[in-house]
Order: sequence, then C-alpha cells, then structure tokens
Amino acid sequence: MPWIEEVTAVRCNDQMVPFGLVYLHGFNLAHNVDTPDLLHHGTPGVYAKTGYEVADDLGYWRCNCEEYDADPASWHRRRMAAAKAAIKAESGRSDAR
Repeated sequence: MPWIEEVTAVRCNDQMVPFGLVYLHGFNLAHNVDTPDLLHHGTPGVYAKTGYEVADDLGYWRCNCEEYDADPASWHRRRMAAAKAAIKAESGRSDAR
C-alpha cells in the first residue's frame, strides 16, 4: 500500500490499518530446527505460529474492525480501559491512570 511503501505517501486515517499492521505482523516468522531462538521471515524453517493461531489472530483483528466500525469512540474507550487494567495488573498498583 502506498502509505507503507512510499516515503511521500498520504497518511492513512483508518485506525484499524496500523492496528492490523502491528497486530498481524510476523505471521510468516519461522525458525530453523537447529536455531529455535533465531526467528526470520519466511521459509525455510518451522513457522512460529500454526495455521490455527494465525486464523485466530486474524479473526480477532476482524472482530476489532467490526467493533471499531460500529462505534469508534466506544472501541477506543474499551481499549484504553483494557490497557490501563493491564498496566495495573502488571505493576501491582491500584492507581493506574
């Protein structure tokens, strides 16, 4: 897409495009059997995610797209609340803002 590949491209205003690029990136990550901790894109090697995991991730992203399209402001509020709850849970603090 031009907003990814071209330096002078017009910015894409659809929030779900960058969300998808971040979330879906790496579906083709693989590793060689003799170096399981060294990931690379594409073959040769064993894929880091199974086809089922890729399908689940894609389904999750599509569901988010539908929720966002239905009510962007509500989707954003829920995402921010989930992020704050995750920060609170990880830090053990009760005052995550």
